[in-house]
Amino acid sequence: MLGGFTEECLHSLKLIVSFSQEQHMIDKYRDKSGACHKVSNRFNLIMAVFYGVFRIFIFGFFVYCYYIATIFVEKKITNPSSDKMYNVEDIVAITQALIISMFASMGIQTHLTNII
Repeated sequence: MLGGFTEECLHSLKLIVSFSQEQHMIDKYRDKSGACHKVSNRFNLIMAVFYGVFRIFIFGFFVYCYYIATIFVEKKITNPSSDKMYNVEDIVAITQALIISMFASMGIQTHLTNII
């Protein structure tokens, strides 16, 4: 919105100067840029809240996973897929897979503006 209006102003600069409507166009530009500023601030606030909640969720999930992992290792619970006891390597591998998948899901952020 603002980019198109700025381009229009730059293209019609000679016409504006010749009819002495500089102040009118400056006021019009100020109004449009103010509206654009409000929209962008609102969107930034929404995205900041979304990322804050998302990161709190990730941190809480990691704390829960590590808590369950310590129980599995301390109580020597058997892994049903390998018939061996859980060890630290298994837990780290699972946690790294979860971290990679969560950050891959954050790649959606570039498309959120199109969805909104």
